Amino acid sequence: MERMRCALRTAIADSAGNDTVTLDRCIESAEHARGRAIKIRAVDLSETLVFGLWVDLPTHDLILVDRYATPAHRGHIIEHELGHILLGHRGTFPGDIEPAPDVMHRGAVLCRQSADAEIEHEAELFARLLRCELHKQQLRRCGSLESDSARRLALSLGYRP
Repeated sequence: MERMRCALRTAIADSAGNDTVTLDRCIESAEHARGRAIKIRAVDLSETLVFGLWVDLPTHDLILVDRYATPAHRGHIIEHELGHILLGHRGTFPGDIEPAPDVMHRGAVLCRQSADAEIEHEAELFARLLRCELHKQQLRRCGSLESDSARRLALSLGYRP
């Protein structure tokens, strides 16, 4: 669990003094921590069984996201893949593919082999915890809550003024 907390702190590190924590700022924090760019590309994954994947290239990280994903799903996919990156999961070539030696130096893909895999559970937990943190930040930006209903709703979502 300490690894998870450390990864979450890394994701929000550069935004800590700022009143605006966004997914884009979390990606920038992760880039800063890793010393390399994280690029996001929307691609057509509709003919596959995945919605997104992380490609660990020699010069940068690449997160591929299904172009047909809704904005909320797209955010979750990015948060999940960012979890793999910040939790130190290692990419492999999917399935029984044994790439040619000249392909090996180009990078590795972290592709879900099984939904039950421990690293998938970790990345999913990271995505959910990060989303909770982003929601809390959004609530803080909303300012004072004037109605009792709004205050009760905010409290039920974890907002503590």
